[in-house]
Amino acid sequence: MSTIRNILAAILLILPVFAHAETMVIGKGDYQYSDGIFKSSPDEDERVHALNKAKSNAVLAYADTLPDATRKLFEQKRAQFLSNPDRYIIRYNVAKDKMDKKSRMYSVIIEAIVDDAKIKNDIGDSFGSKDATLAKNNIVVFFIAREVAATTSFDAKVTKVEKSQGEKSGAISAENSDGSNAVRESAESMSVVTTGGSTINKSDVQEYRIDEVSRGEFGGFLTDVFSSKGMENISDGSFFDSIGLMQEDYGKGTSIKPATWRKIMRELKDPENDIKYIVVGTVDLSAKQIHAATGKPLVSATVSAKIYNISGKFPKILASLRPITVRGIGSDQSLAKKNALDNCAKSAAEEIIDKLRGKGLL
Repeated sequence: MSTIRNILAAILLILPVFAHAETMVIGKGDYQYSDGIFKSSPDEDERVHALNKAKSNAVLAYADTLPDATRKLFEQKRAQFLSNPDRYIIRYNVAKDKMDKKSRMYSVIIEAIVDDAKIKNDIGDSFGSKDATLAKNNIVVFFIAREVAATTSFDAKVTKVEKSQGEKSGAISAENSDGSNAVRESAESMSVVTTGGSTINKSDVQEYRIDEVSRGEFGGFLTDVFSSKGMENISDGSFFDSIGLMQEDYGKGTSIKPATWRKIMRELKDPENDIKYIVVGTVDLSAKQIHAATGKPLVSATVSAKIYNISGKFPKILASLRPITVRGIGSDQSLAKKNALDNCAKSAAEEIIDKLRGKGLL
């Protein structure tokens, strides 16, 4: 008997442990409670009503982070998701609640951890399948994480033009009633002034601070998503020297210089690498803000990217990813930034896969 127990214990030890893919979102629920002579606050049932609304709104907040194609599938089953939000919320914490006695409105705000995998399984998202077709081509993904270091603003340049035009006329007469001479003089003048001009406003010029730590975290989150979907041929570009060249250009502007492109293509098209398609983008991180509802640090991450075919002489844009902005909330700035990067990477990965599939590259 002890031998059987030992074997079972050994089996349990070697079984793989699967971790939930989780996303933290905020949900708010309001409920107008009834009044009475002996009642000045909501009862337990009314509080539960508000809490359930908050949970449903947390699920909707998660849906807002999904790529367009996946969000459309979610909307088709919206009623199903909202009828049982507890199925998709792993855990939650009541961040704030309050009563407005004048309007008899009870409000509750929760921080909810949503189960990504469970929602996507119920959506029927084909991107989430472990049996997804492997990539037909080697594809490398480059993302540069950065924060605004300095902004140069310019005063408006004003040019004024004034044109004036004048005209004078006059008459002199000399005659008295008795026929004698008299001198009388009259004059009339008129002037017209035309004014006009133009104002030129120059756009602000921004310089960026490259965030190596955030780039590494974002790349790791992306790789995890690609691997979980069987996309083993999509690689993180941080292993190539080209990432350093891109960072130099993106640290000073919003595009890659032609000379930099030539160096990038030379490295990636080397027979040893034989890369034909790349994804190049930026992750712009906001300064720390304070979340109004919870009072906790909040950081926004905005990702945008383009997919290029570099098999020819010049890089050719195949598709562009719509800018995706996702917010992260945490107990401190570092955790808020990490949550923003994690949530943003999940959305970006889905969008990249969607675009690559649309081009027949996966």
